[in-house]
Amino acid sequence: MRPRAADLISLSRLFLIAPWIVLFSRHSAYSLLALGLMVASDFFDGFIARRGRGPSGTAASGAALDAYCDFAVVASIFFTLGVRDARYLLACAMAAFAFVSWRASRAKSRGAIYGRLGKYAGAVCYALAFHGNAKAIFQRDGLEVWSLVDRFAICAISLYLVGVCVENLLPGSESGNGKLRIVDVGAGHKGGDRDTPVGDVQM
Repeated sequence: MRPRAADLISLSRLFLIAPWIVLFSRHSAYSLLALGLMVASDFFDGFIARRGRGPSGTAASGAALDAYCDFAVVASIFFTLGVRDARYLLACAMAAFAFVSWRASRAKSRGAIYGRLGKYAGAVCYALAFHGNAKAIFQRDGLEVWSLVDRFAICAISLYLVGVCVENLLPGSESGNGKLRIVDVGAGHKGGDRDTPVGDVQM
């Protein structure tokens, strides 16, 4: 039951995307609450799954579902932010490349794999999402600090995601040669070793 509960929590993030977009479009501070709930669900689905590990099939499908939900959330938020600030479209594109490269590397391996950089990609993407959300709501005209932080954050995270893509596509990545780690999906469902491209927030 716990793996199924973890999957339902993962899916709950998808149902929060539309409310977040509506709240964000209205410049409501409650959009930050909706975003916070999505991040919290990303933590709790792994927390629950680690305490109720299912069979390998359940583990593989659950980990993949979690990854797809993470990507859907991150891409939706970055794209929405990019409607107002085109620089966020760069982060959206890099998140998409990271997802595709993860899928390609995962297809080459019998187990689920994640890179040392990819493990934390979700955390940095959500951090940028929070920053962009807060900036759109609280920024005051003439305050340049937001733009300076924007430039640094978007460039830094985009470069980070480039590193994730390179890491995923390195030759021999499926062999677990120290650059990427092979995770036996039969060992647990979305447990401590998560196979996500944009990653789960590791708390």
